[in-house]
Amino acid sequence: MNTYKKKAFLILILTTMSLLFATTFFLDKRSKKEVRDLNHRTDLAVSVLSDFGYGGIIHGFKNFLIRGRQADYNNILIKFNHIQKSIVTYTQKDLSDLEKRSLKDVLQTAQDYRSSLEIIRERRSQSKFKIRDIDKIVKIDDEKALKGISFLIQELNKRTRLAEKRANQASLSFFAIVLIFGIFLGFLYFKEISSLGRRNQQLATANEELVQFSYRTSHDLKSPLTTIIGLTEATVEDLQDGDLEEAKQNLERINRQSKRLETLVQDILKLARLDLAEDSQDIVELQSIVKEVEEGHAHSLQLNGVRFQSEVSLTRQHRTSRIRLYQIISNIAGNGIKYHDPKKKDCFVSIKITDNANDLLIEIEDNGIGIPAKDKSDVYKMFKQFHSDNSLGSGLGMHIVKKSVDALDGKIDFKSSSQGTIFSLVIPTDNQ
Repeated sequence: MNTYKKKAFLILILTTMSLLFATTFFLDKRSKKEVRDLNHRTDLAVSVLSDFGYGGIIHGFKNFLIRGRQADYNNILIKFNHIQKSIVTYTQKDLSDLEKRSLKDVLQTAQDYRSSLEIIRERRSQSKFKIRDIDKIVKIDDEKALKGISFLIQELNKRTRLAEKRANQASLSFFAIVLIFGIFLGFLYFKEISSLGRRNQQLATANEELVQFSYRTSHDLKSPLTTIIGLTEATVEDLQDGDLEEAKQNLERINRQSKRLETLVQDILKLARLDLAEDSQDIVELQSIVKEVEEGHAHSLQLNGVRFQSEVSLTRQHRTSRIRLYQIISNIAGNGIKYHDPKKKDCFVSIKITDNANDLLIEIEDNGIGIPAKDKSDVYKMFKQFHSDNSLGSGLGMHIVKKSVDALDGKIDFKSSSQGTIFSLVIPTDNQ
């Protein structure tokens, strides 16, 4: 997965987590608000019921019938006003049909009691009230209202319990999301710290490599230059002495040292370019890269009598760094050519490229002299040469290969013997 996709995936995860966090927070608040609202409704309904019952309108009405006291009359008015106020407060909410019917019945019953109270009070003031006439004066059906308000309280209690259950679930979900979000952020923090540790280690390794690189570069540049200077002076003396044969041999030595110096400078430049290059991810044409590698080594192939063969069989497009892929294939193939075995009749370098759903699979084989078993662990080290007498190489080729493979998050392995060497590479690639 490239850097762009990693960032996009991280943004998607964080966005999803944030939406879940916001959703559960909203549900939690809404559920708690619903519980508070239902509790308030229940309190109002209980208050209305108590204003009807003992110490309320019905109780006070009976006392007034019997005793006719002004205190009972005043108490009924207070309870009636309280009921009206509670119902007004209640009806400001979004009510169900059951609540509307119950409140309507309660208010109507309260108003009936109030009307009957005024009739009785007036008759008492005129001394026309008799207890035996109560059934003719007071015709109030309060059973329906009382049953309705009692049923309403039961329903509100039931709804409150359900709302509390939902609120608890919403709270648990909210805290679970917060916990998961915290764990995820902790994971990202730990990953970033680990990544920082790896980068510090890579920096330390790079610094160590730089010190080694500087030392070896100055040494390897100085050595052929010193040789060339010495041979040049010797050639001048040979020419002055008329020893043309010795002068010719010295010039040939100068030519070899110059080529060695040229190869070293070119490989140093390659390494520098790889370190500075930005890895643009493009769809690569593997057949074109292989052809370019063959053409780049055409002179060496012809000079050393090495046969080049390739097979590219792919099922999809591959997006990766072309420059790094080219350096990997070119350096391994170049070593196969340089370290060919002159004793064998048919020397060859073979490149086979296939793929699977996720990776590019590359196999580069040669039948050269192979890598000595004792040196296999040092193959990718800088300036490491195993057959310096057979090659003008700089010892940087396989180091360049390993740096490029690591940069592509790939894997590389090899098998080598006197029969030849096979390098196997797995390079993860995108196809979009």
